[in-house]
Amino acid sequence: MKTILINIFFIPLCALGQNRYLSNYPSFGLEIKDQLVFYEMYPNDFKIFGKCSSYTNCENKFPEQTLMSILSADNHGWDQKNYNYALKNNLEKYKLINDMSRQSVFFKPLVKVTFEWNKSRYAIIKYHIHDNDKVIPSCNILVEKENRWFVIKPNGILTKAYFMFNYLSQKSLNAIFTNKSIGVKAFDEQLESIYLNGMLDFKKALNSTSTTKMTEEELKLVLDPFIN
Repeated sequence: MKTILINIFFIPLCALGQNRYLSNYPSFGLEIKDQLVFYEMYPNDFKIFGKCSSYTNCENKFPEQTLMSILSADNHGWDQKNYNYALKNNLEKYKLINDMSRQSVFFKPLVKVTFEWNKSRYAIIKYHIHDNDKVIPSCNILVEKENRWFVIKPNGILTKAYFMFNYLSQKSLNAIFTNKSIGVKAFDEQLESIYLNGMLDFKKALNSTSTTKMTEEELKLVLDPFIN
């Protein structure tokens, strides 16, 4: 997996300077520890299958294990352990998991960001759900608690991050986090506006809008190709 370490803010010279930069150039709208976000791009052949026979086989020690557990969970008790909020007991869903071919349905992770905030580690993963001939874009935000990762229900600024990762293409996300143009004028102009001295202002990225209209072909580059 290719990992890029991104320093969101200017290099702080002292605590007061750090607080000032956090105020002026906040990332996610959160005071992220050490102002660092890790951005990772998964290999093209990386896939997650529902291979766990029980929750204890998955353990959820990594965000990817939690996704594997979600895809494997064939009952409500097990599935609930993957989330930090209450789930409904969806019997139809668990029947489908029991009946499905474990090789024909899988998750294909594309990109991930991880960061630490409020003494907890967070991860945002964009992935595609492959169900036989269907491909569905998806995204999860997870938090680590007691060495296990749980899917959370995003709120506030993290809701915007969720929609950004869910709806934008992998190419667009790579451009945002590596500061590389994609050849779409409206998008590239926005990209220029969210960087200052080579540093990404992610809160600005989440709230960025463009008045320049995009063509259908340009939208196909910017948005996830499987968005309906």
